[in-house]
Amino acid sequence: MLHLRALLNVGLALVFVLFFCEYLIYYVVLIQCEWPTLDSRKEDSSLHGDTADKPVKAMFIADTHLLGSKQGHWFDKLRREWQMYRAFQTMMTLHQMDVVFVLGDVFDEGKWCGSAEFEYYIKRFHSLFYVPKDTRIYVVAGNHDMGFHYAITPYRNQRFINGMKSPNVRRLSLRDSHFVLINSMALEGDGCFLCRPTEIAVNKIAKDLKCARRIGNDCYNASAISRYSRPILLQHYPMYRESDEICNELDQAPDELKAIKFRERWECLSKEASEQLLDILNPRLIVAGHTHHGCRRIHRDDILEFTISSFSWRNKVNPSLLMAIDEMEQRDLPQAFRLLGEMNANVLQVNQVVDNMLMRVKNGEMSTDKGLSFLEMKYHMLLSYLINLTYVVLRKCSGERIEGDPSIDRMIEIRTVLEKIRPIDHKLKYQIDKLVKTAVTGTINSDDPSNFRANPDALVAKLDSEDSDSGQEEDEDDVKSTQQPRKSNVYVPPKLAAVHYDGDETMAEKIRKAGERARRRAVSNTVLRELKEEYLDAPVEDSQGLGEKRAILVREDKRKIEYEENYMTRLPVTKQEKHRRRQMTTLGTLGDEITTFGESSTKTAKKRKAQRKGKAKKSKRFSVR
Repeated sequence: MLHLRALLNVGLALVFVLFFCEYLIYYVVLIQCEWPTLDSRKEDSSLHGDTADKPVKAMFIADTHLLGSKQGHWFDKLRREWQMYRAFQTMMTLHQMDVVFVLGDVFDEGKWCGSAEFEYYIKRFHSLFYVPKDTRIYVVAGNHDMGFHYAITPYRNQRFINGMKSPNVRRLSLRDSHFVLINSMALEGDGCFLCRPTEIAVNKIAKDLKCARRIGNDCYNASAISRYSRPILLQHYPMYRESDEICNELDQAPDELKAIKFRERWECLSKEASEQLLDILNPRLIVAGHTHHGCRRIHRDDILEFTISSFSWRNKVNPSLLMAIDEMEQRDLPQAFRLLGEMNANVLQVNQVVDNMLMRVKNGEMSTDKGLSFLEMKYHMLLSYLINLTYVVLRKCSGERIEGDPSIDRMIEIRTVLEKIRPIDHKLKYQIDKLVKTAVTGTINSDDPSNFRANPDALVAKLDSEDSDSGQEEDEDDVKSTQQPRKSNVYVPPKLAAVHYDGDETMAEKIRKAGERARRRAVSNTVLRELKEEYLDAPVEDSQGLGEKRAILVREDKRKIEYEENYMTRLPVTKQEKHRRRQMTTLGTLGDEITTFGESSTKTAKKRKAQRKGKAKKSKRFSVR
């Protein structure tokens, strides 16, 4: 009797342990998960006036890898799917979320399984990851679901789209939070049946988001977005990174795997595709999977990216999920109101100054006989531009449309006037800077270069009317005429040429520069270069050609290439240049390079050319039959 009772106790204990480890443990662990707390200081209360307009609670999982018939053992399949089922359903019970996103690799053998097994895959997925009616679930395609880019066929792609209700590109708007779901394998950029429609759809979404911000003119056919917010990008591949060495999370990759370099389009997106997505969509958050290990990084200072670990115990010892809560925030709104207040105060101060000036003009204290002052007109235009700009910014912050507003036309008019008067402003800049400098310092320096100006007196001939002076000049002219020939009466202006000013240089610096110029001339000498190559033990430098003529030809080619690249044009090649290049590439000029010095080889080349022409004509007399 005691033995039976002991067996019963042991059995009950085993049942309790099994019940606890396979059921209760999930509640004990997952109840400790909490939704992120929102910063109330960043919340715009005007955006949540309605009770239905509440934050969006979302859960993200990735890489479930439901086993198939080829590589999955039945017990392994039962064990792993039970663990994922209990973890997922416990989260549904404890934390009521609004939406669930599965970020790819839902199936382990979806890339090669048949249609019947794929249908069975879909049924198992909806059975394991069942969600209540008020919760929605969305799936992103992964490489195990349909294959890598060049292994995807239109049939596999359409099979996943129809079975999982998951197009290659999709935009979801949940309480003004916009999610963009993209098939990562369709971002290869080769214009195939998969990539080209994906690129068009992404650009369409970017256009809709811009139209929601009142940016762009072609917004008549755009999808209506009630309120703009930067989108959240969801995909299977993470954005481009070299490896996981930058990751420092609790579920990061092991140390022996972190140093392995990522291959573009295999372990991550290509660098080009990543930059293109950041430029077009400008997301505020990116969530991905694929690597089976956690990582977090920041792009461009304000774009946060999360890489989620695998949700399956088969791929990760410590699987994880991501809980996120999102709501519309206006982080810059307090700062914008502060700046608008400062601008309003400055505008009021300027208005007082302008009103006082107008009163003085009306009372006759200020004269306007000389016309409009350039500086007053410029400052008035700038003030009007700031006033209209402040008005436009105020309307945009209030969420009102600015299309067709008269202030836009006024700003365009003022901007045009300011652009037209820019040449005048540039001409007056020297005089204005000169007067401002004088007003600030309060002194005038005669040696200041800004004081130099034209001397009209030097252009007027000085005529002496006194007879004594003229007589003395005649005597001096007679003496000079005996010493040098008489000049003509035609005025010859002096020849002036721009020269380098070296007045500030000392004698030692001049001697040093002259020595450097002499040394460069000596080093560049051809004879010295040949002697160095012959007698020094240094390795021979590999050049583009042999001899001075080939070096000259290389330099000419370099200048020609630079000219063509700078001016985007192709220079013609004459027959003489073609013949010259042909000579440089043959061995016929080898003896001439050895025995000829300087540029005298041109005559010898012409002589050889004439000889070849004669031989060619002479050879026409013979024929082979």
